Amino acid sequence: MPRSADRFEISHLGAQGDGVAEGPDGPVYIPYSLAGETVIALRNGANAELVEIVSSSAVRRAPICAHFGVCGGCKLQHMAPEHYLSLKSENLVSALLKRGIDRPLDSLWSAGAGHRRRAVFAAHKTRKSAVFGFHQYRSKTIIDLDECPVLTPRIVSRLSELRSLVTPFLGRRGNAKITVTDCADALDVGIEGGLADLGPDILERVAGNCAQAGTDRLTVDGELMFQHRVPEVIISGVRVPLPPGAFLQACDNAQDHMCGLIEKWLSGCSSVVDLFSGIGTFSFSMAGFARVHAVESHESSLTALKQGFSHASGLKPISVERRDLFAHPLSANELSKFDGVIIDPPRAGAISQSREIAKSKIAHVVAVSCNPNTLARDLRVLIEGGYEISELHGVDQFVYSPHIEVVALLKRR
Repeated sequence: MPRSADRFEISHLGAQGDGVAEGPDGPVYIPYSLAGETVIALRNGANAELVEIVSSSAVRRAPICAHFGVCGGCKLQHMAPEHYLSLKSENLVSALLKRGIDRPLDSLWSAGAGHRRRAVFAAHKTRKSAVFGFHQYRSKTIIDLDECPVLTPRIVSRLSELRSLVTPFLGRRGNAKITVTDCADALDVGIEGGLADLGPDILERVAGNCAQAGTDRLTVDGELMFQHRVPEVIISGVRVPLPPGAFLQACDNAQDHMCGLIEKWLSGCSSVVDLFSGIGTFSFSMAGFARVHAVESHESSLTALKQGFSHASGLKPISVERRDLFAHPLSANELSKFDGVIIDPPRAGAISQSREIAKSKIAHVVAVSCNPNTLARDLRVLIEGGYEISELHGVDQFVYSPHIEVVALLKRR
């Protein structure tokens, strides 16, 4: 049965950036609409597809990308910058309030467009070439990209060459996931769900395609297909080899901004433990003035951190420990040897580790998170353990999306 178009009044924006209208059966979520607007949309349960804007909001702005409204990569290009940042701030404060934490942001800093250095594309094969881009919102359809203002210029300038590079590795059915990272000197490309066994003649073609795409390394389902040199990223002035699939902050300037905040906060510490350290996102910055113990579960990340440190100069010692902090968090007793801790867990947060920190006597705690909800849960544990939030800052490195990075300093009361 064909869906009928209905008229909706948008009351506010939800946490995911969709406009929310009150329907007879509950809220209806309409992407690309704004609070105060009257729209026509095709409803499908609690979701609806925007058809027409009858009356537009005063804060609506023309998007800066031709793909906006079709491509699902961005949700908030249609808002005036000050309102866009205000929405992010409000969503973060709301997440904290749900855990009984009434604390405004001290600042909200934005990385700006053109700095996103890692993108996860989708691709599938066509008769002549391939479709390469991002999924349409709430759809398996892939939008073939020819521009993207969010990504770094190096990635955008190579979109056509990247499409050619991945095409031979695409099966005739299903989509492949393509992770592209803009490293210090070139791109790093990883394909998941591709075809790795294509015969000996493919290697020469791959080498040529990688050169045209400005790519130093290509992996397919974890198998190394081509490598001109090991890709490196620069962290606090240190060149660090990047293992395939290793965690990396979304924007290099956002990483530098967060390091600047944490350096100021922990500058009086002589020993710092960096939990969920990755390849040394914050370890190298801290080693400028303190001994650092980096704890991480992925051996390849710790190996990269050690290799980076071995070629660095002027840093305090960095020791490393491979450990699953979800299953075996550092105990309060183990934490007692440090006077500062940084914890930057995955989106799921780190409730067990937070409980151990709450029982410790460590003076300064820096919590970093890309998920305000799990951060609020973990902060609640620390507050109940005797800590108070001294500073709270938002970092908008997921530009034009509803997501936000948060950095908080806590001190013992």
